Amino acid sequence: MPFIAIGAGRYNIDVPDLNRPKTNKTLAEYGGGLKYFVGPDFALRADIRHVLGFSPSIGNFEYSFGVTWEIGGVRPAVLPVKEVVPQVCESCAPPPPRVDSDGDGVEDALDKCPNTPKGFRVDSTGCVIEQTVVLRAVNFVLDGYELTAPAKATLDEVSSILVAQPTLSLQVSGHTDSTGSDQYNQKLSQRRADSVRTYLISKNVDASRVIAKGYGESEPISSNESPEGRADNRRVEFKLLDKPSFVKVYNEESSRASKNAAKKSGKKTKK
Repeated sequence: MPFIAIGAGRYNIDVPDLNRPKTNKTLAEYGGGLKYFVGPDFALRADIRHVLGFSPSIGNFEYSFGVTWEIGGVRPAVLPVKEVVPQVCESCAPPPPRVDSDGDGVEDALDKCPNTPKGFRVDSTGCVIEQTVVLRAVNFVLDGYELTAPAKATLDEVSSILVAQPTLSLQVSGHTDSTGSDQYNQKLSQRRADSVRTYLISKNVDASRVIAKGYGESEPISSNESPEGRADNRRVEFKLLDKPSFVKVYNEESSRASKNAAKKSGKKTKK
């Protein structure tokens, strides 16, 4: 047990036989020390104090060692620490963890449409919000299967739709005009379909979700008697093979830019 001490006092010294005058001095002191209890009532003590005298000024250090024995008195009984048993509060228990089995952001307890396909937006009840998908055709130059710049822009939109709708799969259908032989046009239409499929795959569309098929000149949508009609027929269209009920699909003809690009170049192949 550490302790501090502070005090004040006065002393008188009178030595007649030495013929010295009587001395009176005021003192002050401060210091500190330690007590070490060997037993409940018995302790060893050590301290140091600085003693200051005034008129004239003096200063001494005082070191002391001793024992302390407490006599009499009754110590209060030390009561045992009572163990506190926490009360169980059933209503205060943490709620069970939320479970969202299909990962649509709505926990199972509130999900009215379980097993939602991945990647689709849902409402507050976990049911898929109706989706609208627009698939636009693209055109090709005469006797060619290379993609024009407008065709690539259209296919970028189609690939974005397919990436965002992971359950959709489609067929890429290639077509030609009537210029050239049937056998040649069949091969050309397949090359056009393959070209579109390859481009979609390069845009992160899973290859297993896209198939390509050529139809030659067998399914025209315009008359082959005019350059404009033949440009319309040199096309690739899309057909969904697997479509959920909550997806609406609109197939649209190619853009004006795609049609115009198909008219500008290309070579004529004889029948």
